[in-house]
Amino acid sequence: MLKSKKSVSETNSEKSKDKNKKSLKMKIISTCVLAFVLIVCSVAWFTIDKNIDLQSMEMSASDFPFEIKTVGTASNENSEILDSLGYVNNESDSSNITSDENNKIYWLMNDESNMKNDVDSEGINPGSYGKLTFYIVPKKSGTMEFTFNLNLTGYKTENEQLTKLDSDSDKNVTDLLSGHIMFFENYDSSSKYYSGHITNGNFNYKIQDAEKGKEYPVTIYWIWPNTLGQLLLTKNDKNINGADPVFQGGSNDRSNFGKYLYENFNQYLDTDKNTNLVENGKLKSDYMNAINSMVSNSTYNVKHLTELSSAYNDADEKIGTTVEYVLLELNAISK
Repeated sequence: MLKSKKSVSETNSEKSKDKNKKSLKMKIISTCVLAFVLIVCSVAWFTIDKNIDLQSMEMSASDFPFEIKTVGTASNENSEILDSLGYVNNESDSSNITSDENNKIYWLMNDESNMKNDVDSEGINPGSYGKLTFYIVPKKSGTMEFTFNLNLTGYKTENEQLTKLDSDSDKNVTDLLSGHIMFFENYDSSSKYYSGHITNGNFNYKIQDAEKGKEYPVTIYWIWPNTLGQLLLTKNDKNINGADPVFQGGSNDRSNFGKYLYENFNQYLDTDKNTNLVENGKLKSDYMNAINSMVSNSTYNVKHLTELSSAYNDADEKIGTTVEYVLLELNAISK
């Protein structure tokens, strides 16, 4: 996968804009540097919302039908944030499991998660990716269904203290963070395509004929796409510059994302800086049509891709200059 940003490729009709393209390239490189320096994944955790189930099912805590287990190592950097919120690392250095006493635990990381804080880690940044695994451990046998919710929270330094992004003053950055760090239910390692885009953090899972005490792994995949082209273009499109596309060409995931993008452009594009893209609170029809053309393999105006890509890169820069740490929470509820 990519480790540095690339601008949209230059067509013959754009050669006269070489000066502007060089400026864009310099800005993109700055974005990468900022992201490498400032974006670091701090710690992550699990919580099982037992109160919801106990109220609806009139159960005691000891009757709760499953536990969550995680394997790996814990990050100690800024762990006081989790400790203050009641999250614990209640097992050994290599595993952690919820219990009747502790239903809020650290989510341990491994090398494949690519979210560890160690001396060799660069944290997370545009172009990085990984996978996160946890285990469901049923306390009873039978078919079980679950709803999971992922919540990503950004932190910044304010008055020399690490504080959560403000829901009002930092809303724009919070929205961009939720779009640029993407989660998926599936990843094909041979084709390198993602599918099952997890939107709004919610996804479902079902275990048919679960066995009591058996550990069932659940894996989700995350990626911070380096360019907007990776989300809209196919591998054969010259404007993707040889990068790996996130979605398979012609797939419903790709066409669905195109619609999701222009309906939720505030999660991907810095329109505060690129005001020309928006009119009356919506993405202008020219850009909506261009997005539709890209995901349907139809002819599109490269100018529109260039302008959308610039807004995507500006969003990366806004995230990189504001967010210093991110916390990831997974909330599990049995149906």
